Formats: sequence, C-alpha cells, structure tokens
Amino acid sequence: MFGEKIEISRAFGIDTVTGISVTVSSINVRVLPGPASGSIAIRLYGWSLLKPDFRMEMEDGLATFVDVSKAQNTGDLRLDVTVPADCGKSLTVTTTSGNLTVDSFDGASFAYASKSGNLTAARINAETVSFCSTSGNRKVHQMEAVRFEFRSTSGSLSAGDFFAQTTQADSLSGSISLAYSRFGDAAVDAATASGGITIALPASSGFALNVRTATGRIDSDIPDIRARIAAASRDSGVAVSARTGDGAGSLRLSTKTGSVRISGR
Repeated sequence: MFGEKIEISRAFGIDTVTGISVTVSSINVRVLPGPASGSIAIRLYGWSLLKPDFRMEMEDGLATFVDVSKAQNTGDLRLDVTVPADCGKSLTVTTTSGNLTVDSFDGASFAYASKSGNLTAARINAETVSFCSTSGNRKVHQMEAVRFEFRSTSGSLSAGDFFAQTTQADSLSGSISLAYSRFGDAAVDAATASGGITIALPASSGFALNVRTATGRIDSDIPDIRARIAAASRDSGVAVSARTGDGAGSLRLSTKTGSVRISGR
C-alpha cells in the first residue's frame, strides 16, 4: 500500500463525557462495543496519500472527531469508535459518502446523517434513534427505541427485529420496511411518494389502520384488513380504515404510487 501509515487514537473517561460526535467526509466509520467499565475510544488508522487534517478532542462534554479537511479519502482510512456497553451516552455520526457500520450500541440516543453514506447495523438500543440521508440506505438487524425517526430523499430503510414506541418515517422514492418483534400500543406514521411500505407485525397484534395510496397497491394477509381492502373503491385511489384485535396500536401509512403491504407474522 502506497502512502503514509496512519495510527492515531485517544481514550476519553466515561465519567467526563456526555456524548460522542463524529463528523467525516468519505472515511468509513465503525462503532464497536467495549467493556461496561471501560473508556470511550476513538481510533483513526490505515493508509493515506495525503496527511489527514482532523481534530480529536473533548469539546463541551463531547468526545469529538472532526475531519477538518473534508477531502476525499485518498487511501484506506478507517475510524473506529468504541463505546462501553450500557454507557447511557449519546452518539452522533455525520458523513458525506462515508459508510457507517454498527456492531452494537447501547446509549441514550443514536443519530446518523449522510448524503450518500450507507448504514449497516447489527444492533442499536437507545431511547431516541434518528436516520437522515439524501440517497444513503439504512439496514438494521435489531433495534429497540422509544422514539425513531427516518428522513430520506431516495434512500431506503430496512429494519428487522424492530421495536419503537413511536415511529415517523418519510422518503420520496426510497422504500420503508419494518419487521416488528412486538407491537403493543406502538404508533407508526410512514409516508413515501413512489417508494413501497412494508410493515410486518406479530400475528396477535391489535391496531387501528389508516392507509392511503393514489395509484399504488395495498395488500395484507391479515383477514380483517384484507376484507376492507377488497371492499375499497379504486375510483380515486384507495383509502382503507380498519381495526383489528384490541386496536391498541396505530398504523398511518400513505404513498402516491408506491405499494403498501401489512403482514401478520
């Protein structure tokens, strides 16, 4: 590998930190779990044709890494952020095209914003979780949150083994897919222009449904919902309101040309 070898790291005492903030351009970021009693560690490593210009410091209680140059990654630079398990801290990651990989995160809040960077997460557990992108996709294998927000222009969202008490998800052309581990009295408000919406719920879930599409298709394997869909008029789009089970949860779904599917697993 040509260029300069980079190996820089810094540890921050868990008791002195209120949160972690990472801002990079094209550097790929990885979040790893650390020992419960350990410190927060930020490590930049790899190879670069150009010497990176960055700040790694404590700033107003935040353990902060900022890619000052905002230049393209001209080598193979990577940034690891190690966060102790159950630390109760917040984590905010902002990238331009750099991707984010999360092995596991437990904390107060988790936020990821990017233009085209993608997220792949094995596990996220936080009170508030937010994803924002222009075209970057978000894929999460397991997530638990009280409040979840997703905003994108053309990026897609796919979350399995998922639960959030309240979910607000919006995308113009990207798809939204949520597979709930449980539902209870959770509330979902999801909207797209041309992207599809897929909601998978445990078979015993009870909820009130309001779904609307202009020219897209609505489908469900839940008998009460399927019967309402069959009876709906297609003269000026389809709007379906229904209630199943105890009606404790809430689904508000809307698209213009995208399809909607609600399934009971």
